[in-house]
Amino acid sequence: MTIRTRLIGTMALLSFLMIFIGVAGILALNDTNAVLKNVNENSMVSMKSIMDAQIQIDRARLSIDRVALQPDAPNAADTLVRAEGFLAASDKAWARYAALPFDDGEQAMAKGVDAARQALVKDGIHAAIKALRDKNQPEIDRLMLSEVTRLFRLYTDSAEKLSSYQLESATRQYNASQAAYHRNMAFSIGAIVAGLVVALISTVLLLRAVMTPLTQALGHFNAIADGKLTNAIDVNRKDEMGALMTGLARMQDSLADTVRSVRSGSDAIATASGEIAAGNLDLSRRTEQQAANLEETASSLEELTSTVRQNSDNARQANGLVSSASQVAVKGGEIVSRVVDTMASISASSDKIADIIGVIDSIAFQTNILA
Repeated sequence: MTIRTRLIGTMALLSFLMIFIGVAGILALNDTNAVLKNVNENSMVSMKSIMDAQIQIDRARLSIDRVALQPDAPNAADTLVRAEGFLAASDKAWARYAALPFDDGEQAMAKGVDAARQALVKDGIHAAIKALRDKNQPEIDRLMLSEVTRLFRLYTDSAEKLSSYQLESATRQYNASQAAYHRNMAFSIGAIVAGLVVALISTVLLLRAVMTPLTQALGHFNAIADGKLTNAIDVNRKDEMGALMTGLARMQDSLADTVRSVRSGSDAIATASGEIAAGNLDLSRRTEQQAANLEETASSLEELTSTVRQNSDNARQANGLVSSASQVAVKGGEIVSRVVDTMASISASSDKIADIIGVIDSIAFQTNILA
C-alpha cells in the first residue's frame, strides 16, 4: 500500500469520525431543543394558562365575597361587573390551554378540570352574581356558604391533580433529556477516544512508513557523500519510499560506474604521463648530445676560422710574391717557374677554403634546424 493511499485512508477515516461525531452532536442538540421547545411552548404555556384561569376565578370569587359582605357598598355593582370580567379572562386563559397539544392522560384530566371549572363558573359564581344583583339573601347564603365553596374545592382539587400530572410529565421529559444527554455524552466521548486512538495508530504507522526509510535514505546519502558506494540498498518496498530507494540505488550505481570510469581514465593518463616523461628524458639526453656536438662544431669552426685567417695571410703573402715576381720576371724564367708553382699551391688552398666554407654553411644550416 502506498503512502498516498495510507494518507487518504487515514484522512477519510478521521473525516468520517469527525462527521459522525458532528452528526451525533447535532442530533443530540435537536433532541434537547425539542425538549426545551416542548417545555417552553407546551408545558410552560399550559401551566401558565391554567394558573391564569385559576387566578381569574379566584379574583371573581373574592369580588363576589366582597359584595356579599357589603351588599350596599357604592361600588357593589362595579365589583360584580369586574367579577364577570375576571370570569371572561379565565375562559380565555382556559381556551389557550385547551388549544395546546397534550397526551391522552392529560386530556382526560383536562376534561375533568374543565367540567369542574364550568360548574363553578356557571352554577357557583354566575349564580351568586345573579343572586347578589337580585338581593336574594337566602340564595346568596346557600351559594356563598355551601355551593360555591364545594364547587371551588372540586375545581381546585382537579386543577391540582392536573398540575401534578404536568409536573410529573415535565419531570419525565427532564429525566429523558438527562438520559439522552448522558447517552450522547458517553457516545461522543467514546467516538472522540476512538478517533484519538485511530489518529495515534495512523500517526505511528505513517511515521514508521515514512521516517524509517527516510532515516535509511539519509544514512545512504551520508555514506555516498563519504565515498562509500558499496552499501546494499533495500528496494523491496512497493510505495513512494521504495521508489526513492530505487532511485538512490540507481544513483549509487551510476556514481560507482563514473568513479570506475574516472579511475580507468586516471590510470591511462598515468601511463601516458610515464611514457611522456620517458620521452622527455630521451629528448633531454639527445639534446645534451646535440649540445656536445655543437660544442665540437664550435671548436671546429674556431679552427676553421684560424685556418681561413692563416690562408688570408698566405694569400696576402702570395700577392706580395706575385708583385715581386712580376717585378723580377725579367730576372729569369727560373723564378717564374717557382711563381707558377706557388700559384698552383695557392689555388689548391683556395679550393680547400671553398670546401671549408661549404662545411661551415652546412653546419650553420643544421644549427638552425636544431634551434
